[in-house]
Amino acid sequence: MKTIEKLNDLGINLNSINNDGPTKTTCPWCSHTRKKNNNEKCLRVWPEEGTYYCHHCGTSGSVKDQETLYEMPKAVSKPVTSKVIKWFESRGINEKTLECYGVTEGVEYMPQVQKECNVIQFNYIKKGRKVNIKFRDANKNFKLNKGSELTMYGLDIIKDASWCIITEGEIDALSFYQAGMETETLMFACSVPNGASTGNQNLSYLDNSIDYFEEKEKVYIAVDNDAPGIKLRDELSRRIGKEKVWLVSYPPDCKDANDVLMKHSAVELVKCIEVAKPFPLEGISKAKDVSDEVYHMYNYGMPRGEEIGFDDFDKLMTWRPSEFTLVTGVPGHGKSSFVDEVIVRLAKRGWKFGIFSAEKQPIKVHIAELIEKYLGKPFGKGSADGVQEEDLKPAIDFINKHFFFINLKDNDLTVEGILNKGKELVKKEGISCLIIDNWAFVEHKIERGMNEHQYTGLQLSKIKIFKEAFDCGVVLVAHPQKLKKENGKVEVASGYSVSGSSHFFNKVDNGITVYRDFEKEIVEVHVWKVRWRFTGKTGMKEFKYNLRTTCYNEIEIDEIQTSSQFPKFNGQ
Repeated sequence: MKTIEKLNDLGINLNSINNDGPTKTTCPWCSHTRKKNNNEKCLRVWPEEGTYYCHHCGTSGSVKDQETLYEMPKAVSKPVTSKVIKWFESRGINEKTLECYGVTEGVEYMPQVQKECNVIQFNYIKKGRKVNIKFRDANKNFKLNKGSELTMYGLDIIKDASWCIITEGEIDALSFYQAGMETETLMFACSVPNGASTGNQNLSYLDNSIDYFEEKEKVYIAVDNDAPGIKLRDELSRRIGKEKVWLVSYPPDCKDANDVLMKHSAVELVKCIEVAKPFPLEGISKAKDVSDEVYHMYNYGMPRGEEIGFDDFDKLMTWRPSEFTLVTGVPGHGKSSFVDEVIVRLAKRGWKFGIFSAEKQPIKVHIAELIEKYLGKPFGKGSADGVQEEDLKPAIDFINKHFFFINLKDNDLTVEGILNKGKELVKKEGISCLIIDNWAFVEHKIERGMNEHQYTGLQLSKIKIFKEAFDCGVVLVAHPQKLKKENGKVEVASGYSVSGSSHFFNKVDNGITVYRDFEKEIVEVHVWKVRWRFTGKTGMKEFKYNLRTTCYNEIEIDEIQTSSQFPKFNGQ
């Protein structure tokens, strides 16, 4: 079905409009509800892309599916020649395996050498369709087809199997399949498309492939035992679900699956699967289980965390997935706004967020505020220095890619219910952090015989278990109890000030307070707890809050002040 027809099916009338470029029409979701201006063309439509956005009600979306979103590979393919077959045979892989995985050859321009070369074509087949091609020339240069769907290699091989193997390269996937044929053992293997080299951690292919792993009983992850390989292994495990992941190791003299096949035998490669170990989940860990990570920290330093671009504040606090951060402060002092500032800055660095926010409703208003922080401009039409109409689409695309809002009406809003949504978002969208804003709007069902202190401790423990199990950070916003006033000013809250329990201080990894000094017209951000000394330190930083853009700017000072208002907590 054509894109225009799909838009028309939604009630978006484009029949009498020039569809060559962006255009406006009435909105089928809100125009009929308005007594005045019901004919106003408030819906902006990009027909070629199939996307739309209403300036009145905030409805946005796309009618394009994966079939039409991506460019289909146009490279000419031909069956592999005897020369290519011999080369694969030298790697222990026969013609039958090449045929099963649809390996072909052809001629392709390779940018690394700036000329056309004879290439091997690893065809990415999904549901019987060729959706992408990886080209490899004789000098081991690689290229994926630009504009085509990024997905995993060998999906049609694994689709009906109850278990599968994930490798770091196409040849390793072929090697496992080959070993299975030689030993009469079924071996269903697929591969990530872009390896695991440092700086190449784009896992968007997993978003397009995750459905293939949902019903698998076991998923064996067989990647290189180096720092990038470990990082890839951990991200795949948390997205697929650690409970079904088994970790594959190779003999000491082998780097990957093809090495085992060539240096040893098909039997030995199959044995690597047979002796694979489950991802450690049993609640007991030994040093050997994490020895690779220990060596990595020794060689490359402690994992400090992500900076957000505030030079001085970054010295106080950095952000890591799998950490639990509490944000508190008096209502009206800007807790939620500062959290939005942080998550937009982290999103620009590739993070994705699940957001439960009763404070920021309706969602369309929250999106407008996020757009302000993303662009650094005031939202609204008519201002020369504000958000312009041409800014909206890229900004909405950014918000759409990095933020996922939990619907308040349709979900279980207990701690457990919100965390379950978080689990779904980790697996489906790969979120790095879950925002809970705020604690007062969570449904608290305290069992008979349990006091508030016991209940709070139990719920915060559930959050800690979630963030550890899924390597997904949690930012919890919570109001303090009534605070003392001195000289007309409210005291600065800490974790011990949060209404309900001292557990709020004890169980979080990081704690900050947002405090607005209305007389000085500044916002103080106090860091009162940092669990790990290599991620930051306690202290305070002053910010200016821009009322027009809702953005924060650091106030330049010569030295970071260490806060004396809170007990120091730097490490366990």
